[in-house]
Amino acid sequence: MFYDYLDELEKIGRLKNMGGQREDKSKLTAENMLKAGLDQTVQWTSSTECTVPSQTAFGTFYNVDIVNVVCNCPAATTRGMCKHVHLAELIASKRNIDLTVERRSEAMNVFNAEQYFYDKDNNQVEVLSRLGNVSVVNLTLFKCICFANSHGIHCISC
Repeated sequence: MFYDYLDELEKIGRLKNMGGQREDKSKLTAENMLKAGLDQTVQWTSSTECTVPSQTAFGTFYNVDIVNVVCNCPAATTRGMCKHVHLAELIASKRNIDLTVERRSEAMNVFNAEQYFYDKDNNQVEVLSRLGNVSVVNLTLFKCICFANSHGIHCISC
């Protein structure tokens, strides 16, 4: 409901969605990083997790998890989906990694390990990922409140 309200404010010109512009810029930057061959400097620790070097801080690497759409760079915590996540997703696509399959597998792992809690009072399920992130699924609305879902990506909880 809140996001519908924000969409309406944006439509009538009372709110400017800067997040979409930032994400477009991050995607473009990631595409340019890929064209420049920076994918060769990415170190994969699993099929969906990697370290991506910083473009501005030499010797600094950021941990990226494309299943949970997480990066530990400063931009990811303040400005939305960062270029490191976009770059990792582009590389994963080139490597024929199906993120839908990977997310379903991760969801099954969470379910089998019982890393979730049913909050009966609020009719919601709280899901704890292996990285310590919490997603909350409202069972009345069947909507997940998480970073991935806020970007239109079906997360492991959806």
